[in-house]
Amino acid sequence: MVKFFVPAADDAAHAETLYEAVTKFNGLAPAGPRLHSLRFKHGGLAVHAEVGAPLPGAFGTEHQPVMAILADGERYRLCLPTRGGLWGQAILVPKDQVEEARAFD
Repeated sequence: MVKFFVPAADDAAHAETLYEAVTKFNGLAPAGPRLHSLRFKHGGLAVHAEVGAPLPGAFGTEHQPVMAILADGERYRLCLPTRGGLWGQAILVPKDQVEEARAFD
């Protein structure tokens, strides 16, 4: 398992502040499990999203790290700097397409 972090955070307190800001930006409360990775199907292909790592090019987000993975009812939100992190709409992943969700420690 991996200890909770947010890319670009200077320390644990800064990571908490950034995580709360991302959840608030997405209209959610910073409650529930803090997710480290998600394995899901997208267009029939297997995708692995992990906090701190970039998503595959199919999402048009090359070189952007996943900032947070948020659970939101029947879907997950993948938050990257330009997609639900600092601005824009998060990438939405329906829970029925998810094969595995792993939480931080």
